[in-house]
Amino acid sequence: YGVIGLGVADFDYLWCKQQIAFWINNAEFFYVRDEYSKNCLTELTGVNKIVCSADCVLNNREIEKYGNHIGNEIGINLRNLPYKNLTGDFEKKLLIKVCDECGVTKVIPDASEEQWSKLSNICNMELLNRFRYMDRSEKVETIINEIRSCEYLIAMRFHVIIVSAIFGVIPIPIIYHPKVRSLVGELGLDDISVEMNELEIIPEKLNKAKLYKDDYIISIKNNLLRLRIQTDKMYLDLRNFFIKP
Repeated sequence: YGVIGLGVADFDYLWCKQQIAFWINNAEFFYVRDEYSKNCLTELTGVNKIVCSADCVLNNREIEKYGNHIGNEIGINLRNLPYKNLTGDFEKKLLIKVCDECGVTKVIPDASEEQWSKLSNICNMELLNRFRYMDRSEKVETIINEIRSCEYLIAMRFHVIIVSAIFGVIPIPIIYHPKVRSLVGELGLDDISVEMNELEIIPEKLNKAKLYKDDYIISIKNNLLRLRIQTDKMYLDLRNFFIKP
């Protein structure tokens, strides 16, 4: 067996460190998708065979066929919070205030209904209500087209951040999990991201992204290229592994 695309959360794994080390040591290959996961597992187990490949989505060239973004709207992507006891939840008044100050008009439709139902002045509300009834292929097309209609995107979901970056949409990441923090660093978005306890400064971060738009676009493009080289190498290694004599 082998492992690809693994990510770990900010939990205490000490109680099972021996089992994890056994699992890693006996794998033919062991790839994780972010530096946080690699560092966490290496420090925990002392095993040095863990490789950071970046996320598997970066190897998907089908996404590029859609081209760059085609609109200038400001969107938002909110997910349900998996650890509310640790992070707290979104306050409705604060969400509305942030969206109004940022000029948000669109919610990316894979967002949590629990969260987007708190918002107002959203122009694609009818689409959001219809989204749940779409089949899988229609959902994918809809999400992609809604992302491409944006110029800036306040985003939580790991893969929404990646896909928006691929389309040249500048993400303003909300860091709710270590995997997002790691991705933010790898894309060079540290200074326009926010933690869960500082949502009120999102308008400030958006203004900074607008002010240095061209610099961020170049930086994101270069970082995506570097991450893609890592992911492509993993897939090349996997192909060589499975077709070896």
